[in-house]
Amino acid sequence: MSLTGALLSGVSGLQAQSNAMGIISDNIANLNTIGYKKSNATFSTLVVNSAATTTYSPGGVQSGRFALISTQGTLQASNSPLDVAITGNGFFAVNDQGNGLGNNLYTRAGSFHQDVQGRLVNSAGMFLEGWQLTQAGTISNVNQLQVVSVGTTNGVAVGTQNVTVGANVNSSQSIYSTATDTNNATSGPATATTLLSTADDLALTINGTTYTMSFATGATATGFSIGGATVLNYSDLAGLAGLLNSIPGMQASVNQTGGTAILDTSSPWGVTFAGSGVTTLGLATGIAASYVAGNVQSGAVTAQFNDPIQVFDALGTAHTLNLSFVHTGTNQWAYELYDTDSDIAGTITGRGLLSAGTIEFNGDGSLNSVTEYPANFANGLANQPLYSGSPTAPAAISVNWANGAKSSNITFNLGTAGVLGTGKTDGLTQFAASFNKNFTNQDGAAVGLQTGVTIDKNGFVIASYSNGATQKLFQVPVTTFADPSALQAQDGNTYSQTVASGNFNWRIAGTGGAGSIAPSSLEESNADLGDEFANMITTQTAYSANSKTITTANTMLQELLQIIQG
Repeated sequence: MSLTGALLSGVSGLQAQSNAMGIISDNIANLNTIGYKKSNATFSTLVVNSAATTTYSPGGVQSGRFALISTQGTLQASNSPLDVAITGNGFFAVNDQGNGLGNNLYTRAGSFHQDVQGRLVNSAGMFLEGWQLTQAGTISNVNQLQVVSVGTTNGVAVGTQNVTVGANVNSSQSIYSTATDTNNATSGPATATTLLSTADDLALTINGTTYTMSFATGATATGFSIGGATVLNYSDLAGLAGLLNSIPGMQASVNQTGGTAILDTSSPWGVTFAGSGVTTLGLATGIAASYVAGNVQSGAVTAQFNDPIQVFDALGTAHTLNLSFVHTGTNQWAYELYDTDSDIAGTITGRGLLSAGTIEFNGDGSLNSVTEYPANFANGLANQPLYSGSPTAPAAISVNWANGAKSSNITFNLGTAGVLGTGKTDGLTQFAASFNKNFTNQDGAAVGLQTGVTIDKNGFVIASYSNGATQKLFQVPVTTFADPSALQAQDGNTYSQTVASGNFNWRIAGTGGAGSIAPSSLEESNADLGDEFANMITTQTAYSANSKTITTANTMLQELLQIIQG
């Protein structure tokens, strides 16, 4: 009957409001729980169909719960570098066991810290999971997550890969006296062009480049430009001397004594003369090189300027490489980059010489070119270029260490090289000032101990070391679901996957619909105390009303019983 139905309907109302009060109490209890997602009570009617339209059978109410998992909580700043929060969609993947063999769960509570084994765990005892990275910082297996552990990386060494040098060599430095050889040619007066003819054509080869000069009446000798033409004309002996003088590594002058003019040529490099002019001008067939690449490394020649550069191999061992200079001509210097033989793997004498050649400067003191020479050293080992390509740029050289460390590939940046107007003074310079080492920077480091761990906005777990090095160890993904509101709540402010939620998707933060990671931040509970108090008042009112329904229905039943008894 309707009175009994009303009584039962009131009872269902009390039960529904009791459930609602329980949900409210949970929300209030977790106001300060990091990453907590509030729930709201839901109500739906229970309908009992009557046999006739003239009667009504009350059904009552049933209650449910809806979790506001997708509602963002307020972010608060944190002083801990391991605290992280997600802005937007997604969860942190966690495991309830430190070995990663437990339950795979998901949470928004990002208050992580290191345990005694270096694993990152939050205040609820859930262990953070992420992609393990290779030494190069790339994901080793995108289909597998591991518990993030940073306790095994006690130290790390950083091998040198790049060296930048800024120094000035003195343009007033005298040309190294023992590094030149002289060739004298005798001919008629320099101004008597009749003594010169097309039979005086001349070609010389120096540092692998051949320069050709031809006699032409009335020709104006303008000299060679770096990378420019290698065939030019002259009309007198002075013009020929001017051409020779403009060749990198050559010096020439005309000295007249009485009616005889002598063409003097000199060079620190080996020079070969060819052509009909060798005989008619009285030249020898060449100039023997009195400076040979490797003379500084062997100790035969003392460098006029030396820059010792400390570098590190992959084991963290320090080595000293010397960059030495010898002034060999106008705007021209010989360089050697070398180590001691004992520091380099092998048995060949002179193996410590890594690169040698010529450095040219422009007239404004800027760097013009860095050219290796010769192609191979006297001991047969290859000469490695410091600069290559077009436009010329620093190139890596290989160094094979004798201590068992893996080979180092090191790029030496001596500045921007180019012709006048293109070359710069951002590295090596040549000014009329004393030799000066402005800076020498390299990116290697000795072994350092771990000093801290941080999580950045891309989810990278980065270890810092006492030597200034950093290393990316893991990358924390943001896990998304098709319907996050259908996840099943678990202990520790975590959730588990359900059929209704859909399968998990690991995504890099900020991609594919995943939220972004906010480092040194925590997400507060999305429950609001004001809302909960308001809900509590309405729930209390509804509960009282339902209890009144029960007492009223009970009174009516008592009256009915009294009628029967009477």
